[in-house]
Amino acid sequence: MRRTGIAAMALTGIVLFAGCRDKDGLLLVGMSEGREVSVAGKLAGRIASVRCDEGDTVEAGDTVAMIGSPEVDAKVLQAEGAVRSAEARLSMARHGARPEEIRMAASAAAQAAQGRILAETTWKRVQALLADSAIPAQQADEVRMKWQLAVQTEEAAQARLQMTRKGARSEEIDAAEGLVESARNALAEARSWQNETAVLAPVDGVVQKRYLAAGEVAGAGSPIVVLIRPEETWATLAVREDLLAELKLGTVVKAEIPSLGAKDVSFKVTWLSSMGDFATWRATSRKGDTDLRSFEVRLEPLSPVPGFLPGMSVRLAVPAEG
Repeated sequence: MRRTGIAAMALTGIVLFAGCRDKDGLLLVGMSEGREVSVAGKLAGRIASVRCDEGDTVEAGDTVAMIGSPEVDAKVLQAEGAVRSAEARLSMARHGARPEEIRMAASAAAQAAQGRILAETTWKRVQALLADSAIPAQQADEVRMKWQLAVQTEEAAQARLQMTRKGARSEEIDAAEGLVESARNALAEARSWQNETAVLAPVDGVVQKRYLAAGEVAGAGSPIVVLIRPEETWATLAVREDLLAELKLGTVVKAEIPSLGAKDVSFKVTWLSSMGDFATWRATSRKGDTDLRSFEVRLEPLSPVPGFLPGMSVRLAVPAEG
């Protein structure tokens, strides 16, 4: 938000109050200002459309413009795919092995058991032959080794069958759930950026200026339109410090808005601030007078004034001294 026209108003006000003295006092002339709201997008991209024009009234939440961003759309699709993949892995972990996998493991365990039985039977026969010295000791050692290997193979097949039947460990399920949560958060982030392609009006207001049109490229944070809020319009006067006694904070005064033909409009003094050296009024009429600084005085209407817009002049009569 920003204010407009302070410097020009201040110089105008100084010239006018310095030359508008009459029997009733001084006539201070100031200019109205208003709150400006820059409406910009968080994303950089090409403007697809601007849905309002200068002078249009918009409400908070209205779509002011659309920004095209194929990159963001692609990110959303990638994130959706990652979520589906992570959810599928979690489902596999929770449901365990398929029936076909269990049957395969059971079949392998049965084959290993048969192999162990055969190897054991062969070893017993070889032991009898070895006792009669009918075969060499080396041949008996080879048969014994095959029997021991068959025993180990059967144990491994049985362990694999049990593991298949039990399914994934709790730690594996926790890890899969973490991957799903991470993927969903990435999708939420991508969709939040996708939502930013619609530039919404943050407040109610009137479009004062449109800076960009469809087809132009907008940078992140670059204003697309500027809104003003007519109900937040005030008058600013440049007032010499020796006149501030009549314009203390909280004072209610009557002023005129010539462009509206409105007289005796009630304003309240809400702000005072010293102006720069360029706005200092120098006394020249009486010997020994000192320089008098000018102050910026803000007047806010006590109630909304229909048609009161920034840039309108405001007149305030200040009683003559003494």
